[in-house]
Amino acid sequence: MLANPNAITVPLTTCVIFLLRIIQRTARVDELRSGKELIMEIYFGCSITGGRSQESEYQQIVEMLIEAGHEVPTAHLSQPDVMDLEKVIDPVDVYNRDTQWIKDCQAMIAEISTPSHGVGYEISYALSNQKPVLCLHKSGVGISKMISGNRNPLLQVKEYRSTDEIRRIIRDFLSQV
Repeated sequence: MLANPNAITVPLTTCVIFLLRIIQRTARVDELRSGKELIMEIYFGCSITGGRSQESEYQQIVEMLIEAGHEVPTAHLSQPDVMDLEKVIDPVDVYNRDTQWIKDCQAMIAEISTPSHGVGYEISYALSNQKPVLCLHKSGVGISKMISGNRNPLLQVKEYRSTDEIRRIIRDFLSQV
């Protein structure tokens, strides 16, 4: 009998999958970095529950950052099984973990083509903690006026048409951080 009958019971396989993903991510970071010195810690934000139509772009952005030698604590958010990974974590723990990661990072990059309450909150939180933020969105996609109308000098909002353009925009942004 559980001490707390309202506690969420998580299948062991879900926990194992979550731990394996962390191990795989760590190994992948080490492999991609291959002796490169860590340049920056970058918080990556993207839609999780709001929709995953830009998942390919999420993965490409994270891979670009890791290949360049950056640490991306939220790299797992780009993976297709992120919902399975995140559902085993208490919302309070997610909030505490993610806000600490934002405080610890040197910058934030967010893909905002798909609306997300969480990403909007993370952007605001990063800006309130004096972190430079780059918001990327696909060309032609409408974005929130709370983002496009924000004149904070730490915020850059850029549209892209291709992976090459994403790479250039990110490189330019990080060169200013």
